[in-house]
Amino acid sequence: MFVVDIATGASRQLTEGPEFDNLEPAWSPDGKSIAFVSDRTGKASDGGRNTDVFIVAAEGGPSRKVSPHAEANNFPAFSPDGKFIAFTGVAAEAGQSDIYMMPVEGGTPVNLTEAFDERVNRFVWVNSGIYFTTNMRGEVPLFKLDVAAKRVDKIQASQGVQVTSFSLAADGTVAVTRSGFRHPADIFVGDVAAPPAAGARGGGGPNRHVIDMNRPLLSERTLVAAEELKYKANDGMDIQGWLEKALPFDPTRKYPLVLRIHGGPSGMYGTNFDHEVQVLAGRGYGVLFVNPRGSSGYGQTFLRANNKDWGGKDYTDIIKGLDTALAQNTWIDPQRLGVYGCSYGGYMTNWIISQTTRFAAAAPECAISNWVTLWGTTDGAYSPEEAFGGSPWETYDLWWGRSPYKFAQNVKTPTLFIHGESDIRVPIDQAEMMFRALKRHGVNTEFVRYPGESHGKFQNGKPAHYVDRIERVLAWFDKYTVPRRGSN
Repeated sequence: MFVVDIATGASRQLTEGPEFDNLEPAWSPDGKSIAFVSDRTGKASDGGRNTDVFIVAAEGGPSRKVSPHAEANNFPAFSPDGKFIAFTGVAAEAGQSDIYMMPVEGGTPVNLTEAFDERVNRFVWVNSGIYFTTNMRGEVPLFKLDVAAKRVDKIQASQGVQVTSFSLAADGTVAVTRSGFRHPADIFVGDVAAPPAAGARGGGGPNRHVIDMNRPLLSERTLVAAEELKYKANDGMDIQGWLEKALPFDPTRKYPLVLRIHGGPSGMYGTNFDHEVQVLAGRGYGVLFVNPRGSSGYGQTFLRANNKDWGGKDYTDIIKGLDTALAQNTWIDPQRLGVYGCSYGGYMTNWIISQTTRFAAAAPECAISNWVTLWGTTDGAYSPEEAFGGSPWETYDLWWGRSPYKFAQNVKTPTLFIHGESDIRVPIDQAEMMFRALKRHGVNTEFVRYPGESHGKFQNGKPAHYVDRIERVLAWFDKYTVPRRGSN
């Protein structure tokens, strides 16, 4: 970690030790100290999770560890008066990420969000309180934490939105970027101290639309809003999803449907603007996306409900969502179903086509096919041993038993594999293995490799690759789902 003098450009190094990464620097209010995060256990690249918060003098010198938890501590922030430091912490293995506060000089940390059943990541601490966003039932609201009362209030804003970033001024003004089903992220401004809506707690919130960059473009487009789909899983657990109709929509017609599956598995679909969904709808497809168990936004119990069961009840949650959508919407043609997703969504796509032949086409992206070989080739800190209850030697039957590659001989669905050649999270051999297996068993399949692209980051890679990828997925679904199966 370095400090750079803005006026002269001169820099000085504050931390030593080439084996350590030092991240998330945060200045103290008086400018005399810097807090940062580091894993100094020597296991950072071998499945380690024990990051800690350290403080170092801005002039340099030894670093002092302040966080006590054996699990991850991240995102340090000093109190406005400089007397306390807060950070996110996980007190026990697989526990929830909460905001902890303790004196800068040391002491016992206090959990400020113990009663808030959602994980907290980045936050901002100003005079009026701590502010943060987190996933919650498909939305991403802005929250205020009253530090003294340890109470979390939702900042009032229009319903059905996701806040993607925010900034606070000293006078209580807050600016956010937020999006909804039919509008990309724009900037909204408001006062967190303004009177709340009747019967609600918290401030009035950022509801004044100050920038509308996309109005000219959106005025030329027809966009679709998703309809919420609520249903019960096979074991009674509540599941939330959304269904978008094809455009233009004629209730007397039948339309193909694409099932889209998120990554993670702790990702979350919701109310944000998703241009891929809009593109699919504009192409004449209905789109279904659901949050099975393991998704974030529904509390810690729901998040952990697929532990040691990847490809189990999360799979049946997704299929139950499809069956519910089919039962409630006669416009969906059950003979013209497509499925795709990236990372864990790609894994689930591979798993689905190895377990059922009801889909007419599939497009797994950056997808896992063999958990056993992934253990030895993925970047080490992300081997999912916790999700399988141990290493492949300890719980081999589960690692292999939930690998789509094991069941490749069952696949009949035409499949388009998409992968980045620079993916180290899910190396490209995962796609190569499944592609070769499907070829061996006579399945219609293609494999598209993108040079230089990493894991699931086509949107941050070359624009030409991103456009090419979407066009190939559309062409694949068009080929196999637009004509009815069995028709010319």
